[in-house]
Amino acid sequence: MIIPVGSIVNAGAIIVGALIGTYFSRLFPDRIKTVVFQALGMITLCLGIQMFFKGTDPLPIILSLTLGGAIGEAVALEAKAEKFGNWLKRILRSSDPRFTEGFVTAFMLYGIGSFVILGPLEEALTGSRALLITKSTLDGVASIALASIYGIGVAFSSLPILLIQGGLTLGAGQLQHFFTPYMLDQLVAVGGIMVVGIGLNILEVKKIKVISFLPALGLSIIFSLMHF
Repeated sequence: MIIPVGSIVNAGAIIVGALIGTYFSRLFPDRIKTVVFQALGMITLCLGIQMFFKGTDPLPIILSLTLGGAIGEAVALEAKAEKFGNWLKRILRSSDPRFTEGFVTAFMLYGIGSFVILGPLEEALTGSRALLITKSTLDGVASIALASIYGIGVAFSSLPILLIQGGLTLGAGQLQHFFTPYMLDQLVAVGGIMVVGIGLNILEVKKIKVISFLPALGLSIIFSLMHF
């Protein structure tokens, strides 16, 4: 049995980064936090745009997002995610007013992108953890910035990240021939637009229901198989 060490390290980096960010947030005035907040939002926007240009076919991307968003809203994914975050907050007896927002934002930021798929596959098939270590470093640094604003809720995004990536590592034998380069590019492009939505939320430009668009990722895989 393959132990998903890379994903465990990734989850640990998120937790450590969040703890550091939560601690140091008490030392800085609100005006410093605002600048950090804006920097993180702008970086997230640029990252999302960069991811979007990985895509090669715009029509499947448009269909994935529009249909996926409609499906996600129909089943109230955003509300359910917030409900879960609030439940977790009550269980932990956290008094942080932005706990749920931090949990959801961090999970969406860390759970979308090619590294989430390629990292676990690389670990399982080659034994190398280079991609996951790189992702761990990036996520850890981002957690410091996120937690300085959203609080300890960011740390708990490590739980679904560990489950998703660890599950991919364990099931890599069946997945290695499934994800083609074209499919990954289209998947990353769809995810990139969702990351742009996260950036807009961080900057408080417009409230985007990013969680509602999660079905778009699954539809992107289906449309990639159709390759129309």
